[in-house]
Amino acid sequence: MAAVTIIFLDYIFAFTVIGLAGFLRNKVSNPSAAAVTGTVGVCALRYICHVISGCTVWAGVSIPSTDGLLYSLSYNATYMIPETIINAAAVFWLFGCLNFRSEKISVAKKIEKNLTETVSASISILSLMVAVIIDAVAVFASLQNPDSGVLDFSLISNTNFTLVGIVSAIGIVLCVVFAIIAKVTSNSAKKVN
Repeated sequence: MAAVTIIFLDYIFAFTVIGLAGFLRNKVSNPSAAAVTGTVGVCALRYICHVISGCTVWAGVSIPSTDGLLYSLSYNATYMIPETIINAAAVFWLFGCLNFRSEKISVAKKIEKNLTETVSASISILSLMVAVIIDAVAVFASLQNPDSGVLDFSLISNTNFTLVGIVSAIGIVLCVVFAIIAKVTSNSAKKVN
C-alpha cells in the first residue's frame, strides 16, 4: 500500500498538477502575470503533495517518525523553493518573448522592435536563476551526511556561506544591471518612436 501511495502522491498527483498552470489564462489580462501566478500555484500544489507523502508514507522509513511533518516540510522546501523561483523566472521570460494569445505561437511584438532590451532582460533573469542554482547546490552538498548519504539539516554549519553570499550578490548585481540596461533601452526606443 505504501508503494502505491508514494507513486500517486510523489509522482502522479505531484506532476499532474503542473497541467493546471494555465488556470488563470483567461482571467488575468497580462499573460506573463497569469503564467507566473499559475506556475507558483502549481508548484505550491506539488509541494503539498510531496509533504503529505513525506509525513505519512516516509515517516518512520527514511524520515524520523517523531518529526515527520517538520522534516517533510523542510526537506521538500529545499528543492521546491529554488525550483519555483527558477520556473517562475523562466515562465516570465518565455511569456515576455513569445505571444501565446494568438492562434499560433509567435514572437512578441516588443522583441521584434527592440532586441537589445529583450537580450538584456533575458540575461537579467538568467543571472538570477544561475545564482539560485549555484547556491542550492552549495547548500545541498553540505547537508548530505558523508557516511550515510542522508540529508542531515544539522550539517548546515558546513555550508560555505561566504560563497553563497558572494554568488547571491553577483547574481543580484547582474540582474539589476541588466534590468536597468533593458529599461534604458526600452525608454530610448520609446523616445525614438
